[in-house]
Amino acid sequence: SGDRCGQILARQVKASARTRSIPVIQIVGRNTSLEIHGPEHVQPDEVVVRPIHIPELMVRIHTMHRIQRYQAEVVEGSRIDPLTAAFTRSYMLERLAYELRRADRYGRSLALALVDVDHLDKVNEAQGALAGDLLLREVARVLSSRVGGVDMVARSGDDEFCVVLPETSLLVARTVGERLCVAVREMASTSPEQETSISASVGVVGMPHPDIHEVPDLLRRAREAGVRARKE
Repeated sequence: SGDRCGQILARQVKASARTRSIPVIQIVGRNTSLEIHGPEHVQPDEVVVRPIHIPELMVRIHTMHRIQRYQAEVVEGSRIDPLTAAFTRSYMLERLAYELRRADRYGRSLALALVDVDHLDKVNEAQGALAGDLLLREVARVLSSRVGGVDMVARSGDDEFCVVLPETSLLVARTVGERLCVAVREMASTSPEQETSISASVGVVGMPHPDIHEVPDLLRRAREAGVRARKE
């Protein structure tokens, strides 16, 4: 019957990871026996019994769209740092793990640049925490404007940003790191209200690498490169 086919289709839509987020309203006859089995996530979101009352149906559809938008905003909010609008550390680690597995399995290039804003504490002491926050926000904007569309800028610490560079060799990544350092230094010359000179230290590491197979290995190597950069 049509109701039986509708139940099967609804379960198929909700069972697939690609279509699970699509709201599903199943319309059934008054005497239809609903087959509720399996996990909750494979069930339709709403069941409407015929005869259909169009105004009520439209209210339910509108409500489901509002819930979907809210859920999307929650997911997006968990990925974006509220201060700098860069990606969050947690989302960066998730993305970095994926890119590392792909690079390790297929022998592809992957680079990581850790950008450490120098002397942020001096800015906070001299001009206040608000000035430090504004500085971090501007650094994030500048970094994002200097990398490609597939690259990722995330705030990985209080004064540290992580730039994930897929399909990028170490040689190219070092050039990118130098460009980012210059861009941060130039912030002071374009901002008259900035009383403290700004600079950044960048540690760059790339794959393939014989000793890097996990995200902590990659981050450790990048931080070690950053320490060396600050000493130079």
